[in-house]
Amino acid sequence: MLANLRSYLTYSNVMATVAVFVALGGTSYAIATGSIGSREIENNSVGTKDLRNNGVRGRDVRNGTIRSGDVGDGSLLSADFMAGQLPAGERGAQGLPGQDATKLFAYIRDPGLASNAFVHYGSGVTGITDPVGDNAYSVNFDRSVTNCVVLANAGVGDPAGMSLGKAATPFIALNEGGPDGIVVYFTDPNGSIVDTAFMIAAFC
Repeated sequence: MLANLRSYLTYSNVMATVAVFVALGGTSYAIATGSIGSREIENNSVGTKDLRNNGVRGRDVRNGTIRSGDVGDGSLLSADFMAGQLPAGERGAQGLPGQDATKLFAYIRDPGLASNAFVHYGSGVTGITDPVGDNAYSVNFDRSVTNCVVLANAGVGDPAGMSLGKAATPFIALNEGGPDGIVVYFTDPNGSIVDTAFMIAAFC
């Protein structure tokens, strides 16, 4: 019987039988699990659709291989950089020196005893009128103070030979006697108008 079987084991019969098994079993029987490596994959043949979404991680990318062309323009934020990695920019041009807050100010001295008040020192204040018995001071500036903010405060700028109304509260009226003039008077805690030395400034 073996003699009869050997007569049928020709090369062509054996190869035909192997081909039948491969066709019936599929290629999965010919490829062992985990046996496919880089050599079995054609270069540049794996596309993005062959990769699982979010499957490629930072450790899968070789260090130093990401370049500017691989990063979207305008996509990086300051939080993406390590502290101290972004160089400081050049210092900007220095601005012009600041201007004085105001050039309109004066210390008004009032000696009292029926004497008229006068401008003791200041800038931009051309004069003051202190009518006897009126207790209101008319102050004139060298320019219009319309739409300016004028502040006055009882104070001692020259303590010699002058009076000071204690706890005097100012009241100011703009544009009295023209756009360059104001009227200011002071009241004591009882509401009475008093004479006093004071300081005045206009902010425009």
